[in-house]
Amino acid sequence: MKQLIGHSEEKSKIEQSAIYLGYKLFWLIRLFLLGKRFPQGNIKEAKWRSYIHDIVQFLSNPQILKDLATIDAENLFQVIDIIFMKNSKPYELILQGRDDYMQTNYNIRFQAHWDFLKDMNACFTTIGDQAAVAGIDHYLIFVAN
Repeated sequence: MKQLIGHSEEKSKIEQSAIYLGYKLFWLIRLFLLGKRFPQGNIKEAKWRSYIHDIVQFLSNPQILKDLATIDAENLFQVIDIIFMKNSKPYELILQGRDDYMQTNYNIRFQAHWDFLKDMNACFTTIGDQAAVAGIDHYLIFVAN
């Protein structure tokens, strides 16, 4: 990347492609959270439950959160909303545990929505990303309404 600083056109192409891939990742995460398969159909419930836990674990990584918030914080918060919406199927599947075998042998740390957001806020504050912290504040206002 350091070599491309002087070549703004090449650097721009790389940055645009990273953003494009980020939006594809948002689309894929949303698809899996909703239990949909591409190009059509639904994911079987046992796999769906496992995928949801994988996504929660993936989104619990501070660097992943930072990268996704940089691409589109609003989209990130919409994805988080799908995970934590009470009485939704994804939320039910999270509460049931990863899967029958893993439930007894692997304990994923599941947080309440509020705790997850507090951790996000701490993450963005620690890395000094004030725009993301402001985004979390706006999201909290949205959730409260």
